[in-house]
Amino acid sequence: MHRLTSLRLYEKCRSLMTPLQRSALLTADLEILYLKPESLSDLGTLPQSVEVTHKYLQLYDGDITLTSDPYSGGTVVTSPTLVMGVGNCQKKTGAEKGKVPAEILVAARLTFQAKPGQPKTIDDEGLRIPPTPIYSQTTRLNTAVTDAIKSHPLAPADLIPRVEAEIEKLLKLRVLLKEELRGGVFDRATVRQFLADCEREFAHQLDEFSEGVGTSELGLSETETIRVKAEIHDGSVHFDFTGTTPGKNIFITDSCTIGTAVGTFISLFKAEVPVNTGVLSRFEIKAPRDTLVNSSFPRPLFLGHTDGVSFLANAVLLALSHIDPKLSWAMTGPSYCAVELKFENGSAHYTSLPSGVGATNAGPGLDGAIAWRKFVFGHSVEEVERKFPVQLLHCGFRANSNGQGKFTGGLGASESLRLLEPAVLRWSYLKAPQKPIGLNGGKSGQDSEIIVQRASGQKTVLPFAGEMTLQAGDIITMLSAGGGGYGTLD
Repeated sequence: MHRLTSLRLYEKCRSLMTPLQRSALLTADLEILYLKPESLSDLGTLPQSVEVTHKYLQLYDGDITLTSDPYSGGTVVTSPTLVMGVGNCQKKTGAEKGKVPAEILVAARLTFQAKPGQPKTIDDEGLRIPPTPIYSQTTRLNTAVTDAIKSHPLAPADLIPRVEAEIEKLLKLRVLLKEELRGGVFDRATVRQFLADCEREFAHQLDEFSEGVGTSELGLSETETIRVKAEIHDGSVHFDFTGTTPGKNIFITDSCTIGTAVGTFISLFKAEVPVNTGVLSRFEIKAPRDTLVNSSFPRPLFLGHTDGVSFLANAVLLALSHIDPKLSWAMTGPSYCAVELKFENGSAHYTSLPSGVGATNAGPGLDGAIAWRKFVFGHSVEEVERKFPVQLLHCGFRANSNGQGKFTGGLGASESLRLLEPAVLRWSYLKAPQKPIGLNGGKSGQDSEIIVQRASGQKTVLPFAGEMTLQAGDIITMLSAGGGGYGTLD
């Protein structure tokens, strides 16, 4: 950023939002000032959560709402979002008696373990909450709402305690934001200059890449294909997903697609790129309605917003690789191999595996890394065996799973465990028609597999999703994909 005031505002936003993990800061005019994502989808879905909430509920100072409805803003039902309004001065126009209109809007998102499998609708995936008032300065916590949520069979057991803890964080942040509002930190002129400086700096950084057009086509299944046309031209970036098929098993919302496309592109920059309204004004994204990248209610979204997002990111990178060698990135293993074992005592063990990251023209890919997410649910071997009736037989990297080349792709991960008691297994993962693609002569990596070996010795390679009962002595093995290689061997 060229101006010191804009840099100070960015650092101020960063400092204020430190206590919150997945979060966003917007003006009441819905200008995005700061985003703190933990997944690519957050870049598009966090602002939408704020926009939809404020549009329908018109937040005042101290109002806090809760939503876990992906189709009215959000990612999946297991990532509920709190939205808070912060205001400082009483405005006569549009203000109710005793209420101060919001000038700043804050979103804070929580992360819960999802249930893998093959649900038919979004409501099968968990509790879907439309934007709902849950706290205000006059009535405090809305216990009628929290009690109703607690009693719902699909609500996570610790949902309300975690929501209440996050509300406490938001209320402390509210005090700080009100001080900044009084000090003029977020006045109209400063915000306008800040966003203009961010846009100008992004356009300047974009000059390091060649202009041009690139296309890619990536199959997710025999009937589902992502097609993308990428264009860098005149200081702007365009992504057009026209030609993408409707979803059959994979469904992604348009806000998730926007966040994924933007986040994937800016991950290619060496310097940090703040994602705000100024930078986003340089992007144009077309995601045709009722394709798998712009799915509509009531389609289930868990697999699409996890593995599907990784495929989408890979498709974007493959298209960009045709524009400039500096944008070349071999395909990263896209599937997280999500598995849940639910035992007769009600306990449930959840795990997902990181994949191998694709190589680039600058070096090899990382082994077993979460390329597009910053959060992962995992436990130590000792903790798993102490808490659940299982024996971990193996946990490590998957040998020979990476694509070879001048630079090799990253290795996938592997994990095997033997059940000591019966359990219901639920799983989901993507096994695409093509293996993780290498670039410029690099070889493809191995794709994902989940294998069940019965105590009798019979082995079964599982399809992409489902549910089955396992017995004591059965072994489940998860193998995540390796990354594609880059360049030919000398």
